[in-house]
Amino acid sequence: MLSKLLSGIIGGFFVGLFGYMVLSFPLDEPSTIIFLILWLGSIYYAYTAESTAIVWRHLLLTSSVLCFLMPISSFIWTTKEVAGTEGAAEQAGAAIGGSLFVMVTGFLGFFLGIIFLIIGLLVGRKKNSSSKAD
Repeated sequence: MLSKLLSGIIGGFFVGLFGYMVLSFPLDEPSTIIFLILWLGSIYYAYTAESTAIVWRHLLLTSSVLCFLMPISSFIWTTKEVAGTEGAAEQAGAAIGGSLFVMVTGFLGFFLGIIFLIIGLLVGRKKNSSSKAD
């Protein structure tokens, strides 16, 4: 019970953090309520799950998907910022800075997503109980 709750707190923090990044980049006024809802939802899921390994598997796979979505979210933010500028120099600066931001989030999102995906696929697998009696 305590291990499921602890995995929900720690794993849910990552889900809340990455979900906050993905959902708050496109918004005009990001709110920390996004983080709290995702974190508390992950803790509730961990509390009601059947085992700790399954909790870690699902939270790591969810974190992986959110990491892969970070570049898309930052691209939406960049296009919104470029469209909101007035002059040509402002648009060029916003486009250059925004593309650097998309590259950084793409790099981090890709590698963190791969790490979370590999660990998530290895943790909490169901064992094959079929054995041949020949």
